[in-house]
Amino acid sequence: MPATLLNFSTIASLTAASITGLADGDLAYITDPRRGGFFRWTNSDVTTEVGWETPGQVCAFYAPDSTSGGSGAWVRQAYLEGRPTNVEWAGAVGDGTGATGSGIDNRSAFQAAILFAARSNGSLFAPSGIYRVTGRMEFDHSDFDIRGIDFEGVMPSATIGSGPNTPATGTWLHFDHSDYGISFRDDEVPGNSNKFFRLSKLGFCRSQPTPAPAWTPAAHNADIRVEYSVIVEDLMHLNSTKGYHIRSAGTLQASRVRGQFFSCGFEVERSSDVQRFHDIHAWPYWSTDVNVIGYTIDNLITIKVRRADGLKVSDLFSIFHHRLALLKDENGDLSGAAGFSFERCYSDGAGGGIELLCDYYRAYGSITDFLHNCDASLRGSGPAIHIHGSQATNVTILDHEVTRAMDECLLVEGAGHAVTYLPRRLAVWNRSAAGHASIKADGGATIELLRIPDTDSSGTLYSTGTNGTITFPTRFALGKSAVSSGGFLSRRISVANDTVATFTMPKGDFSGNISISPVASPSNDNPAVIFWARATASPVISKLASTPASPTNFVLTTGALTGTTGAVGNVTMSVHIDGLLYIENRSSSSRSYNITLFGG
Repeated sequence: MPATLLNFSTIASLTAASITGLADGDLAYITDPRRGGFFRWTNSDVTTEVGWETPGQVCAFYAPDSTSGGSGAWVRQAYLEGRPTNVEWAGAVGDGTGATGSGIDNRSAFQAAILFAARSNGSLFAPSGIYRVTGRMEFDHSDFDIRGIDFEGVMPSATIGSGPNTPATGTWLHFDHSDYGISFRDDEVPGNSNKFFRLSKLGFCRSQPTPAPAWTPAAHNADIRVEYSVIVEDLMHLNSTKGYHIRSAGTLQASRVRGQFFSCGFEVERSSDVQRFHDIHAWPYWSTDVNVIGYTIDNLITIKVRRADGLKVSDLFSIFHHRLALLKDENGDLSGAAGFSFERCYSDGAGGGIELLCDYYRAYGSITDFLHNCDASLRGSGPAIHIHGSQATNVTILDHEVTRAMDECLLVEGAGHAVTYLPRRLAVWNRSAAGHASIKADGGATIELLRIPDTDSSGTLYSTGTNGTITFPTRFALGKSAVSSGGFLSRRISVANDTVATFTMPKGDFSGNISISPVASPSNDNPAVIFWARATASPVISKLASTPASPTNFVLTTGALTGTTGAVGNVTMSVHIDGLLYIENRSSSSRSYNITLFGG
C-alpha cells in the first residue's frame, strides 16, 4: 500500500497532530519555506536521536508533543538521504543587510544546528543570505559523537567600488558584536588534536565606523579563533579588524582566503604544529578611502607569529600594510620561528615586508620568490626584509626582487645572524640619502651574496656597518676573467690607440686598490702600477708602487677622459665623480693590460 502523505504548514502543527494510524514510512510535507520539506514517520525508538536536538530548534527528529521518541517520530527526509544539516532547519534566517541591528539574531539557531551536526552526520550547510549573529559561536562541544564537522555555504562575493562595500551574493555571517566570531576550542581538552573542523565558501562582515579623517577600526576580536585543527577554504573577510587567532596547539590550514584586515590578518600566538597559509589575498575589498588605507599602512600586520614550528606561507598577496609578516618570539614559548618558509609572496603599497626578530630563540627558514613594493607616497617605514635580535638565525633568501623600498632591501643586524642571499633585481628607490643602504649587514651579521643584483640607474649600495660582513660572488668567464661587482674584478683588456676603457668602481664608497700590469714586460713607458682611487664627489687617485719606480709617459689624474684628453704619447688613468675608472691610451699603438681591482 502506498505511504500516506500528510500536509502541514509548520513544524508545530506537525508535532501536534495525532499519530493514530500512522504506519512506518508514511510521509508528511510542511510548506514552511525554510524549515519545511518532506518528513518520514518511523516506528523505531529514536530517543537517542531526539536527545541530539535543541528544544525549540529541532533539525531532523521531531517527536510528537509530550513524547521522547520512544514510540516513533517524524524524521526529515533530507537527513535520511544524507544531506548536510541546513541551518534553516533550526530556524536560521539570512535576512540581514550587514548593518548594525539588521536582521534577526541567528546565534542560537546556528548553535543548535552545529550541535546536531556534531552528533549526527558531521555536515553543516548555510544557504545564501546574510545571517546576523550577536554573540560568539562556539564549536567546543566535548560530547561530539564524531571527530570532525564540515561547514559549507555558497561562495561569497561583495559589491565593487571605492566603498564602503557590502555583501552581494553567497553566504555571509554578520558578527554584530565585538567578541570572537567563531571559536574552535575543546573545553575539556584544550588543543585537542583529535578534533577538526572545515569551513568553506563563507563570508564574514563586521560593523565598522564610516571612513573619515583619523579613522580607526572598531575594537573587534578576531573573526575566527583556533585551538584545534581547522581547515578554511574559499572564505572572504569583508572588513575585519582581526582575521584569525591561533593559540595553544591549534593548527590552521588556510587556502583561498580573501579579505581586508585592519590590524592583523593571521596571528599565531603559540603553536607547536605546522600552520599552512596558501593563496591569501589581502585587498581593500571594503574601502579604498585614504583614511582607511593610511591606518592599515601604519598598523596592519598581515601575518604575525610568536611561535610556529614549520610555518608554511605561499602565494600570499598583501597591499597597504605596515608589515607583510612579523615573526617575533617571546620568552617562555620554548621556541620561535623554526623551519619557516615563505614562497611566492608579494608585498605591495606597503611600509616594510618580512621582519624576523629573535630575542629568545634561534630561528631558521627560507624566503623564496619574494617581491616587495613600498607605498608610492612613501608613507610608512621598514626594510623589505629585516632580520635582527640577540639570538642567531640562519636564513636563505632566493629570487628576491624590490621595485621600491622605504629603507633597506635587506637589513641584517646582530651577531650570529647568517643570511644566504640571491637577489634578482633591487631598484633603489629608497632612502639611501638618509643612510639606508640597499643591502646592509651590521653588528656582526653576515650576508653571503650569491649574485650581484640587477639595479636601476642609481645602482646598488652595500654597507657593512659595525663588524658586519658581506661576501660577494666571483664569476669566471672565457678569457680567464673573474668579477665581483661588489668588490673584486680581474680582467685582461686591450685599449686601442686614442680610445678609452672604463670600469665601475665598487659600490658603497666607490674606492679600491687597483693593480694594472702590461701583458708585455714592464718598461718606462709601459709600467706595472698599483694605486688607490676613490670615484666620488671628491675623486682622489694616488700611486702606491710601480715598476719601474719612476715611469715616463704614464699619468694619474682625475676627471672624465674621452680617448683624446691626455697628451699624445701618454697612457692616462683617472677617476671621476661618475664612479668610473678611466684608462686612456695615446701611446700610438694598442696596449694590453691585466687589471685587478679590490674594493672595500
